[in-house]
Order: sequence, then structure tokens, then C-alpha cells
Amino acid sequence: MEIIAIDSDANAAGLYLADKGEVAPRVSDPALQDFVLTICNKYRVNMIIPTYSVELPFYASNQRELEALGIKTMVSPNEKLELCDDKLKIAAFFDKFGIKHPKLYRQIDIANLSRDEFPLFISCTLDGPTSPSASTILLLSFIIAGFSSTCATTAKPPFTLTRLMGAEPTTLPL
Repeated sequence: MEIIAIDSDANAAGLYLADKGEVAPRVSDPALQDFVLTICNKYRVNMIIPTYSVELPFYASNQRELEALGIKTMVSPNEKLELCDDKLKIAAFFDKFGIKHPKLYRQIDIANLSRDEFPLFISCTLDGPTSPSASTILLLSFIIAGFSSTCATTAKPPFTLTRLMGAEPTTLPL
């Protein structure tokens, strides 16, 4: 068995730790599909294990084509990926099945927050794992500032606040 790594970053460590490595087009580049097929053919790849969350939808969308060529792709279907990338949907899913998760606050909950619920984590609702502006919020006044700067361009509910699991409440003088 050989490990073949591909990455769009020529300096990615995985390219040099694998048995063989190739620099790939970015996931947003339409040339990636032909590149992956070429690499699979060149190295007789029979399984793909994507490890970067941004690539998962690409592999999910191409899973049938790859499997028709005898290449097993270890990725969930797109509808499951979309569920996991939407904080509101995944919280509702967890609630439905009784799975514990950090408390999720919506914009309408802000007025009812108490000091013992801090620190909180703010992020854009639909950014998934790549939220570029996620941060920890210690005081209520920062939520309003965070709301306006963190998720101003999001079309859906602009942000969610999540109670940090295991975090001790922080008391700060106001």
C-alpha cells in the first residue's frame, strides 16, 4: 500500500510525508476533477480519504463517478455535510436525538443573557468550520460589536452564540 497525497499548497507537509505527493489545483478550480482522475489512474488509487473540510463537498459530488471507476471515496453525502455546516440545523438535529451539545443562542436571545452564561463563542451561522471571524465574547457589549463586524454579509441569521462547554463563567467588572 502507498499513500498518495495531493494538496494545492506546494509547501503542505502531507505532500512530503506521503509516499508520493502532487500539487493539485485549488478546490474551486474546475480543473481539479480531471486532475484527481489523472492521479487516480496514474497511481492506481483505489481509495480516497479527504481530510480538509473544504474539499468534502467536491468529493461528495464526485463520489458516484469515482466509485464507478472502482475508487472508494470516504465522504458523507452532500446533504449530511450541509447539515453539519449549518449550526442551527445541526443543533436541531442533536436536539431531536437527545444528543448533548453546547447551548446555542440566537439573536433574539441576546436580551435575556445573564453574566453567568459568559464566555460565549460568536460565529457566522452558516460558515461551518472555516468561519474567518469567529471569536470568544466575554461581555454583552462585545456581542453587538461582534454582530455588526463578524457576519455583516451573511444572508441567513447573521450569527450564533455558543456557550463554551467546560468553560468556567467569567466575572468581569463593568
